[in-house]
Amino acid sequence: MVESGRRCVADELAVINGLNVFPVPDGDTGTNMLATLDEALAEAREASSPAEAARGLAAGAMMGSRGNSGVILAQVFQALSETVDRWPDETAEAGLQANHLAATVIRARELAYGAVSNPIEGTMLSVLSALAQAAAQDASVAPSALLGQLLGVAEAAVARTPEQLPILAEAGVIDSGGYGLLQMLRGWYVSLRGQAAPRLGPLLGIERVRELTAAGQGRPAELLPHATGGYGYCVTLLVEADAEHEPAVRQRLSDVGSSVLVSAAAGRIKLHAHVPDPRVVEKLAAQLGSLLSSEISNIDEQMGLVPAGSLPIVAVTLGAGLERVFRGLGAAVVQGGPGRNPSTRDLATAARDRLTDADDAAIFLLPNNGNVLAAARQAAAAEPRLLVVPATNVAQGVAAVLAYEAGATSDSNLKRMTGACGAVTYVELVEAVRSARIGGVPVEPGDVMVMLDGSLVGVGEAGLSALIERLRAGSFELVTIYWGSGGSREGAAELRARLAGALPGLEVEAVEGNQPYARYLLSLE
Repeated sequence: MVESGRRCVADELAVINGLNVFPVPDGDTGTNMLATLDEALAEAREASSPAEAARGLAAGAMMGSRGNSGVILAQVFQALSETVDRWPDETAEAGLQANHLAATVIRARELAYGAVSNPIEGTMLSVLSALAQAAAQDASVAPSALLGQLLGVAEAAVARTPEQLPILAEAGVIDSGGYGLLQMLRGWYVSLRGQAAPRLGPLLGIERVRELTAAGQGRPAELLPHATGGYGYCVTLLVEADAEHEPAVRQRLSDVGSSVLVSAAAGRIKLHAHVPDPRVVEKLAAQLGSLLSSEISNIDEQMGLVPAGSLPIVAVTLGAGLERVFRGLGAAVVQGGPGRNPSTRDLATAARDRLTDADDAAIFLLPNNGNVLAAARQAAAAEPRLLVVPATNVAQGVAAVLAYEAGATSDSNLKRMTGACGAVTYVELVEAVRSARIGGVPVEPGDVMVMLDGSLVGVGEAGLSALIERLRAGSFELVTIYWGSGGSREGAAELRARLAGALPGLEVEAVEGNQPYARYLLSLE
């Protein structure tokens, strides 16, 4: 029964992704919605009351929302958290009236339209709008009955989307986000009523996409002959900032990009935009406050319109600059790092996409983080041709890619790449977020900790001086500095001058990394 349910989810996920042609045909709508739901449920799972659960759902959805669809879906949970206090203490159906459910749906529509800088009909927004209008008309029935009515309203609204949005009619499909929302409502119906949801009628493009997906051809870009590239980057950031900045942020993003969504709650602002250069959005986020999470992807690469790398290597990393480094070396990238570890499925999928049919083909996976190693090894256990190089940081990962030799055997390359990892020294300059005492050294919030291969050397200027003394004892020839979202080009230049002056003969270069978890990363060879 559980396996059947999982297959059903996987099948519908593939269909939702296959329908995705707006705003860009990158095939990630279902993936983004599912990731948002997973984060929401994870936050609410331990709740002891409906109100606490609702707030957990909202917080988790905001933290985990990805892409247009995820950010809009997060507004539904935010609406639930805002209206749950009006619900009666008795949570049985007799106590919960339809007007409570209606209030949630109406508020969800308000929040969703408010988050989008340029609302487009024929999308999830249209479906939410239809639901809000229907919910406002009849609050005299039980919530399960109202939910049943809303299913019919949502299905009709989804069926109308090709009439509202020309690109959908051109591709011959309904809106993917609207269909995803419909399927979520159907899941709620099953949960509340304990019975199967009514069968769906024919919806434009569903059967065609199912057939294409089953044949391994379900790429949305193939539905649109004019999808030739130039979409840029999809950027989703979560920043610690007051809600008062929301209108200004939305306007500034609208000036530089498209598909702009901005929402604020609980002292945090979620930003989403499609832009030619992700650094513009990252710079804006850094001006607002501390960056809590980052999701940046190359849309053209997702769509298969540009090559994802020439080498049989998949690297895990986080930060647009670090991604560019690995891609420039020929590796494919899976986003992940401290605070945001990719799943075994994410790693296995990325590797599988690069495998060929050749019997001796192998893909090398670089976790680049100690916390990703276990998931990487699980992925390799399911795919014999996936070989894990035990890189536990970015510096080791870059060295491993450079050590790869085309034409060498898989065993030889694995040995070379693993050896390269051990020949690199790694330094992090990270801002402390709480008081602590590490190895006898007191650390206070805001202090810059200097970490050498994972161990604290010192704090601030004293830590940097201690680091230089240790480096003098080594025989290093090259240092690469990657500056992150908490650092700057100017700060990297100062650090470069400091190291070059203190260690004569050492070649020092600075590269933009954009990593959210450390001001500066240093790779020493």
